[in-house]
Amino acid sequence: MDPETYVQHFIGYTFRHRGYIKEAVDWKHNERLALLGDTVVALLLLEDWYRSQRGCGAGSQIMKRYASNRAMAYEARTAGFDEHIRPSSLHMFHSPAYDHVLATEVEAIVAAVWLDSERNFAVTKSCYQRIKNAHA
Repeated sequence: MDPETYVQHFIGYTFRHRGYIKEAVDWKHNERLALLGDTVVALLLLEDWYRSQRGCGAGSQIMKRYASNRAMAYEARTAGFDEHIRPSSLHMFHSPAYDHVLATEVEAIVAAVWLDSERNFAVTKSCYQRIKNAHA
């Protein structure tokens, strides 16, 4: 199965504009999407925290737990993205550089959904939850 199809099936979302998903799974050219996705992931994570009325320390812990390269690389592995979106053989598996590539994939996929869904928070959150909870 090609990477675009696998990701769409996994997150339960079909892209109207295929250019977004193609860019998201292209580890050589997805940096712009990943930069946007980094902020979208933070918004998705912190929106629930804000509503909970918990202190800033709790918000920081959520970001450390879920938004680090290591955490997102784990999410990518449990979602099977590493089996379908293969970076160069120069990247050592489970190295910090490889973790960065996998985390970038997650961020880029989230941003691609955000853009394709016309910034639909609920749709984007649902797709991200499927990635985040893949190990559950």
